[in-house]
Amino acid sequence: MLKLIAALTPSFNHIIIDSPPIAAFTDGVLLANMVEGVLLVVHSGRSSRKVVARARKLLMDVGARIIGVVLNRAESAGSNSYYYDSGYYQHYSQGADESSGAARA
Repeated sequence: MLKLIAALTPSFNHIIIDSPPIAAFTDGVLLANMVEGVLLVVHSGRSSRKVVARARKLLMDVGARIIGVVLNRAESAGSNSYYYDSGYYQHYSQGADESSGAARA
């Protein structure tokens, strides 16, 4: 794996490697030692604090550099969530339409 990463590095600005869940398999922990940074992905509502803490500890024990956490499948809540969601969607969907040359009806 180290040889593969070394061979790919000159050709790409970023290399993203997806691994199985840290708590269930050792693959992610082994890979964490070979890369510059780790994004810890947490499934909202399904990953307990205990499991996330264990995954973090496993990564820290091997010297992994955790550069961030992604909260996956999080539900929007609150009185302003519709406004935020629709504004976000409109902003990015308009940008996509403009870049592709598609006309909005």
